[in-house]
Amino acid sequence: MFQEQALEIKNDSAAKYDFEKMDKALFWVKYLKVYPSIAEEALKLFLPFSSTYLCEKAFSTVVVIKTKYRSKLDIAITEYLRTLDKWGWGLSKEEVLDLVAAFVQKNNLKTPFKENRPGTKWFVSFRERHKLSVKKPQAVEAVRKRMTDPFVIDEYFTLLKEILTKYKINDPRKIWNLDETSVSLDPMKTKVVGAIGQPCTRTTAGTGKENITVLTKVNAAERPQLMVYDGHVTHVDERVVALAAENGLIILKLPAHTSHLLQPLDLAVFKSFKSIWDVQLVTWQRENIGIKVRKQAFARKFAEAWHKTKPEVIRNGFKKGGIYS
Repeated sequence: MFQEQALEIKNDSAAKYDFEKMDKALFWVKYLKVYPSIAEEALKLFLPFSSTYLCEKAFSTVVVIKTKYRSKLDIAITEYLRTLDKWGWGLSKEEVLDLVAAFVQKNNLKTPFKENRPGTKWFVSFRERHKLSVKKPQAVEAVRKRMTDPFVIDEYFTLLKEILTKYKINDPRKIWNLDETSVSLDPMKTKVVGAIGQPCTRTTAGTGKENITVLTKVNAAERPQLMVYDGHVTHVDERVVALAAENGLIILKLPAHTSHLLQPLDLAVFKSFKSIWDVQLVTWQRENIGIKVRKQAFARKFAEAWHKTKPEVIRNGFKKGGIYS
C-alpha cells in the first residue's frame, strides 16, 4: 500500500503542484484522506508541537459532552492516543489524566473526579475498556524519523523495480540481504521460573557486556544475483565493488538511516535468531560453569542457532521490507 501510494502521488500532477507551493505540513494534512498511509508517515516529521497544543486540536471537533455522550469522549481520547503512539509521540499516564482534566474544565462537565481530575482507578478502567497498555517506547532517532520521507523511500523502491526488470530477476531466492549484528556472550533474554517476591539471579561467565559482531546474510538458497544492504562506509569499498562485478553480483544500497524500515534482517530475522541464541547460550553456560565462550565454540554454537531460524521468518522479513510479497 505504501509503495503504491508513493507511485500514485508521484504521478499526480495536482499533488506535485501543491507539494511545491504549499507548506509541507498543510500539504500532507490536505492529502491525508487521499493517500492515508504515506501522509501519516510524512506527518511524523511535522509534530514538534507540545502535547497541550495537540490536545486542543484533537478535541476541537468534539461537541460539548453531557452525561449520555460520555462514551464519545472515551472514543475520542482512545483514537487520539493511538494516533500519537503510532507517530512516536505517545503520552504518559499523567499526561492522559491531565488531558482529560483540561477537557472537563474547558467544557464545564460535572464529574465524580476529585478536583475534576481522574485518578488511577479511572485510568485502569479506561485502559481495560479500550485495550490499551502502558509500555516502554522504543527510541527512534530523529534522523531516522526524517528519513521516512515518502519521496526518499519511493526513490529506493523505484530503483529496486528498475533493477529487477532490467536484469530479469523474478525469483526471490536470487535476492539476498546482508547486515552485521552484535551477539552477546552472556544470556540476556531467557526468563526463568522463581518464587514471587524473591530476587532471581543467573550465573554467567561474564558481565553481560561482552559481544561479538557477526556479518550475516539471508535467503532461501541458490547463488545470489542481487545483494541488498545498508550503505555504511564499512560495507562498501572499491574491492567489494570490483569483486561483485567480477561475479555478476548487483549491489543495491538502502537509503541512509532506513534499515529499521527496509532491512529484512532488522525487520524480522535478528529478533528471532537472538531468542534462539539466548536459549542455547543458557544451556551452554550451565554445562560450562564460569567459562567464557571461546571463538571456536562461539562459531559452532552461532551456526547451530542460525540454522534453527525458520525460513518463514526470513521470508516475512523480505515481505516487510517490500522486496517481494
